Amino acid sequence: MLLGLALTMASCQTYSHKMSPIKDALYAGQMSSAESLLEGASFLVTNKKNRLLYLLERASLYHYQRQYQKAEQTYQKAADLASKLYTKSLSQGAMSFVVNDSTMDYAGEDYEIIAIHTMLSLLYVEMGELGKAQVEARRINTRLRELARDTEGKIGSYERDAFALYLSGLIFEASKDYDSAIVDYRKALATYENQYPGGTTPDGLIMSLYHLAKKRRRSDIFSVLSKNYPSLTAAASRVSGAGLVVLAKGYPVIGKESESFFFNLDNQVLRYSWPVIPKIYRAMPEYRFRIEKKSGVSPTVSGSFEVAQDYDDLARSVLAERRLALTAKSVARLVLKHRLAHEAGEMDPLLGIAVTIMNLFSESADTRSWNLLPGKIAIKRYFLEPGSYLITHSSPGAESSQVVKKVLNQGRDLSFMVLDYTHKSVISPKVSRVLSAVP
Repeated sequence: MLLGLALTMASCQTYSHKMSPIKDALYAGQMSSAESLLEGASFLVTNKKNRLLYLLERASLYHYQRQYQKAEQTYQKAADLASKLYTKSLSQGAMSFVVNDSTMDYAGEDYEIIAIHTMLSLLYVEMGELGKAQVEARRINTRLRELARDTEGKIGSYERDAFALYLSGLIFEASKDYDSAIVDYRKALATYENQYPGGTTPDGLIMSLYHLAKKRRRSDIFSVLSKNYPSLTAAASRVSGAGLVVLAKGYPVIGKESESFFFNLDNQVLRYSWPVIPKIYRAMPEYRFRIEKKSGVSPTVSGSFEVAQDYDDLARSVLAERRLALTAKSVARLVLKHRLAHEAGEMDPLLGIAVTIMNLFSESADTRSWNLLPGKIAIKRYFLEPGSYLITHSSPGAESSQVVKKVLNQGRDLSFMVLDYTHKSVISPKVSRVLSAVP
């Protein structure tokens, strides 16, 4: 009987399973259906412990639909709540020890807290709000410093987010705050080079740092880059324009699942459960991207994405680092539950069985995470000389073939284009109205 109950427990829906219909609707481009499903999700809307998750998923859905003001307001609410939940109360910590981590208010993983500010930065880039983007870039740095302070001395702890720093540097460069941009580019490069789990060093980062180091006559930087990355720095030295940055958001993250095993101890069935992220590889969609100069002799270039942030890989790395601590906590909790069930059984055999059953039901992995966060963010920087360019973008994988053409009046200021590949049938390019000269 207990084994049957245990098997039933193993089939309980995880947070990711509950979010699957919403993610499926998003992937299919059925935004109204995704809206309805999200607002009808009682595990988000009415569960106060999941308040932060509701705000994060809600903000993402607004963002995907380009409801910028609603997305901005909801991201900000999420950021405020995450700050309040950053230090969990002692009472919640004690409850999680006795029952499980799902009894606590979800406060977000460290990388998710930084991702709130990363998504806000992307939002402002899309809106063309350079001033707000710059403020958010500074918040990225502030939050990363706080994480570094609070995790000092912990081996392998997540302290820096390479992509967030890279994006911050780009925003500072676009704002002509070149010294701040250099600082963030250098921190981003150091983070990528230190076996960053969320992505590999983008070529554009090397070229961006070299470009500004030359501009600011920082020989201590560009000489080292020239030695370590000769081909990239040689290419960067041949251009003078700031160019165009293309950012692309991929499908939502995979999310956490639960793995469990059962064992007998003194005639009691105990259940041990932990969160995992399935190793499902999702490549960024293929795309065709051309930049043609409208006058004069200039070669046409085609683009390919560089995945600068893989949130699935980053989340797996964070879980792996926490596995020992999670296991130790679970074992201690199991020992306590075993003792309670044994003592109850000595008083009354039926009470002992009831406590054992309760323990089976309560021992479950916390599989909550921000499920509508883009799984991958890719980037490509084109260094363009001043002039007028025709940008043509199409996706061969789209169900309905679309070609989008934009005229970019490129001067010496950095321009941005954001692409959205979160649903399979829509190509969603956005050229910033303020960061470029496009009216």
